[in-house]
Formats: sequence, structure tokens, C-alpha cells
Amino acid sequence: MKNQKAKRIFASICLSTCLLTCAAPIALASETTSDADSPIAPCNTYISYSACSLKVSGNTLTAYGMVNANTSVNKCSIKLVLQKKSGTSWTQVAEWSGSKNSNSYTLSQKRNSSKGTYRAVATVKVWNRNSSESNTVYSNTCTIK
Repeated sequence: MKNQKAKRIFASICLSTCLLTCAAPIALASETTSDADSPIAPCNTYISYSACSLKVSGNTLTAYGMVNANTSVNKCSIKLVLQKKSGTSWTQVAEWSGSKNSNSYTLSQKRNSSKGTYRAVATVKVWNRNSSESNTVYSNTCTIK
């Protein structure tokens, strides 16, 4: 009788230990998900808004990049890249860049393109006296048939 009671206590302790050990990592797990095509945007000090979009009309693609920053910023730049999907990866087909001594800037470029799926990527950068900040944003995808 004592032996069975000891076995039950031992089994209870083992079960409790197992449940606590297995449950702890689950309780500490984060429920954050992200998609490679739309990365999580970082918190910015100077950049208040950045965006990138792509529009298609016939076989003409128009890529847009835009940045707005707080009033202490004195220069903005944008590098705008047009990419074409090739299998599971993206290859660069065009690149444009520009800058403006201001706290906001928009860059828009057109390109005739062949059949395929495209996206635009805008890398924006702003300067505030001796420091700078940058952000990369992705557009929607567009398909030319």
C-alpha cells in the first residue's frame, strides 16, 4: 500500500514537472508574424511617413516613392528600384534616385515593360543636421499580361 501511494506521488510530481516544463515556452512565445513582402516597419525619429506604390497601364509601369519627415529635417532622398519576379526571387530591372533640400520629397518614374510580375522598392533617407535616418518600403505587385 505504501509502495503504491509513493508511486502515485512520484507520478504526480513527474506529470506536474512535465506540464510546467512544456507550458513555459508556450507561454513565453511571441505571436508576431511577418511576411517577407511586407516587413514590419521600424519606429522612426525623423521620418513621419514613407510609401511606395506601383501602377500599371497597358505595358507602362509607374513607380512612386514618397517620404515626409518632421520639420527639423533639411534634406530627403529616395532611391526607387523596379524589380521583376523571377521564380521565387526578384531581379532589378531599373533604378532611379533623387533628392531635395526639404522635409518631404516624392519621386515618380515610368517604364515600358514586358510581360511579368513587378514591384517597386523605395529606400528613403532624411538628414537632420549631423544625423540621418533611412527606411525601405515595398509597393504592391502589378502584373503585365
